Amino acid sequence: MPSVYQITNAVSAEEWHLHTDGSFLPGRNPNPLIPDTVTPIVKEFLAKLADCAADYLAELALLCSRATSFGFITERQTYGTTPNY
Repeated sequence: MPSVYQITNAVSAEEWHLHTDGSFLPGRNPNPLIPDTVTPIVKEFLAKLADCAADYLAELALLCSRATSFGFITERQTYGTTPNY
């Protein structure tokens, strides 16, 4: 099974085309008489979404490291449990 990184890389780096059944398939459009104007728009949207996700994860990692260094996070807590003090 491909990883998230492999899927993201395949979407951005490889060629895809919109099939007549509405799915996206790898490779060039086999019928150049039917223009595919959708795939470039979808690829651009997914690239922007990947950038936003990367920015969010980087900011989240920074916030967690700061919270840990300032002592706000001292132990792993599980949702719904009360820590013993």
